[in-house]
Amino acid sequence: FRSWIGLLKNYHEIEKEKREELLIQLRKMNMYVVKLSEDSYFKLRRMISSILEPFFHYISLSNNTNWKNFEELWNTFKEFNELTAKAVSANLTDNSLVFLHDYHLLLTASFIYNTPNFNKQKKNFSIGLFIHSAFPSHDIFRRFPYREDMLKAMMNCSVIGFHTFDLSRNFLTNCKRLLSI
Repeated sequence: FRSWIGLLKNYHEIEKEKREELLIQLRKMNMYVVKLSEDSYFKLRRMISSILEPFFHYISLSNNTNWKNFEELWNTFKEFNELTAKAVSANLTDNSLVFLHDYHLLLTASFIYNTPNFNKQKKNFSIGLFIHSAFPSHDIFRRFPYREDMLKAMMNCSVIGFHTFDLSRNFLTNCKRLLSI
């Protein structure tokens, strides 16, 4: 049993009358859309493209105007990860393998375990995370306001994958220095 859970990029461009029909068709193929309000969707896109993407690609954020709205954008990012976790939890069965892709879903693993009504009896499942971009070194990562939250959420994964050994070493160094483990 395989499912896909995620955002539908053009969801808000589809006529409202046709959205429900599309969602029904997608559910038939085990595809579930995480629905955000239009405002939240654009805040999430701004968080990803203006803050997380440059941050994970070693681009300076010092002149970034979105930092003044950071709390609002961060809360939208958390909301998206929580909604994704609820959708995953609703489809979780014993022996499931959940695979999260990239920094967009860094918080999702911890939300899966903390989802209300999460069935603690489902013990035989694993969460994997693959980071498709660079993972910042400690001197960069320590500057991010919610760095510990990100690392702790990632620690809820059974497997974490990176493109290169250097990137996995960056992750381990951040865990050692920021979380003392």
